[in-house]
Amino acid sequence: MTKKIKIAVSVVVLVFLLLVSGVIPTGQVKTHSEYYSDREINSAIFMAKLYFTLNFKGCDLIDIDYAGDESIPAAKEWAEDASAKKAIILISSFNVDSSGGDGSLEPNKTYKGWQWIMISHLGLIYHHKDHGYG
Repeated sequence: MTKKIKIAVSVVVLVFLLLVSGVIPTGQVKTHSEYYSDREINSAIFMAKLYFTLNFKGCDLIDIDYAGDESIPAAKEWAEDASAKKAIILISSFNVDSSGGDGSLEPNKTYKGWQWIMISHLGLIYHHKDHGYG
């Protein structure tokens, strides 16, 4: 592993540990759950935002939140398919600039109801599995 990769991984792990410990606030969860803790939802949202920032150039995230407990059956299917401990489905809205993001999105459009499938193999640590319209 190169030195740059080691540093990048270390930074991501440190930020995540600070997030999970509550030192870094992620914003207040708008939708509460009987199944997921606020920390789990915040962790999934944080990692989805990180994924969005790194991969959706030319796009501006408007909002993102937990899809609600009605999404639990689908989330359980995602977790089972991925051999994961849990999955959370998030829902977001974002704007695309005139470049069309990476070219796969419609330029100058607002996407609403965009889903993020975040999975966890270790409990509180979630990562991106899939995204798009459900």
